[in-house]
Amino acid sequence: FRTAEALGFEELILSPECADPLHPRALRTAMGTVGRLPWRRAPVSALAEMEGVFALEVGGSALQNFAFPLPGIMVLGSEELGVSQEALRLCSSGRVEIPLVGTKASLNVATAFGIAGFAWLSFHSTSCDPEAL
Repeated sequence: FRTAEALGFEELILSPECADPLHPRALRTAMGTVGRLPWRRAPVSALAEMEGVFALEVGGSALQNFAFPLPGIMVLGSEELGVSQEALRLCSSGRVEIPLVGTKASLNVATAFGIAGFAWLSFHSTSCDPEAL
């Protein structure tokens, strides 16, 4: 929530399986952004009706080469399992990955979202208002 709000995202769409953003620990981590950034829950199947859906997942186009859609929806997966096969099938605008060079070559989802979210904002910074993301 904090990263999405800081980068000017309009809304978060959470899957039914996502942790409760109103849990006290989540609220503390979000530092008040749960009340400032609109959010809702929707099943993965709802992605079929959305525009510009893409996944942040290994095996995609390198971040620096990806044409971020606008408007768009960035799909994030779980720490352990990544983006589900069902969600990947619904990502009509493709898949983007962050090229890594370290021996572990792994980031947690929150860090990866921050990097990709900033890249998306930067990709469109000369052509649009960041609040349009």
